Amino acid sequence: MSLEQGFKDALACWASGVCVVTTKSADGLMYGLTVSSFSSLSLDPPLILVCIDNRNRFPGM
Repeated sequence: MSLEQGFKDALACWASGVCVVTTKSADGLMYGLTVSSFSSLSLDPPLILVCIDNRNRFPGM
């Protein structure tokens, strides 16, 4: 299965609800947020879009 098809298949299973988004900062710290705003942005490259309030308590994220 291609990366593009796998990305499409994964997003097709996403109905609604919340999603946990994680990232790692340049200095190695791990961050995670629960978001309800989650959307497919691009297939090539495979990208998602999440909306995060810039007043959140993790400005380094």
